[in-house]
Amino acid sequence: MKKFIALMLVIGIVGCSGKQEEEQEKSLEKAQEKASIYRFICKDKDPVMHKIPMKINVNGDVVTNYADVDYHLTIQTDIGTVQLINKEPDITFSTFDDLNFNEDFNNTYDEITAMNSMSWKFTFDKFSGKAKVIRDPGNPQGTVNTYTCVKTKSLID
Repeated sequence: MKKFIALMLVIGIVGCSGKQEEEQEKSLEKAQEKASIYRFICKDKDPVMHKIPMKINVNGDVVTNYADVDYHLTIQTDIGTVQLINKEPDITFSTFDDLNFNEDFNNTYDEITAMNSMSWKFTFDKFSGKAKVIRDPGNPQGTVNTYTCVKTKSLID
C-alpha cells in the first residue's frame, strides 16, 4: 500500500510539473501580447549575395553565391517601433544589417507602417505576413526589399 501511495505521489508530481511548464509558456505569450510585442523570422524575397567569392561551375560559368538569410523582425505596437535585423551580416553583402523604424508609426486594421531617420518606409501586411522596406518612398522606381515573415515565439536560437 505504501508503494502504491508513493507511486501515485510521483505520478502526481510529474503530471503537475508538465502542466506548470505549459502554464508558464502560455503566461509568457499573454504577457508579450499585453506588451504588444510581435516577433517574426523573415526571408528576403530576392536572394542576398554572399561575401564568399564566386564559384566557377563545371561548364566554366561563374556562379554567384547567394545567402538564405534570416531577418529578425520585432514590432512593438505599444511604443511604436519596428526593428529589422539581418541575422548574418558577417557573411552577406546586404545594403543594411540593422534597421529601426520609429517615426510616423501607424497601426491600422490590416497594415503597420513606419519611417526611419533616412526616410525609408517600412510596411507590414498583417494578413499576408509580407514586409517591405522602401528606400525612396516618393520614387516609383525606388529600391524595394520584400520579405516573407512567419510569426515566432522567440528570436533566441
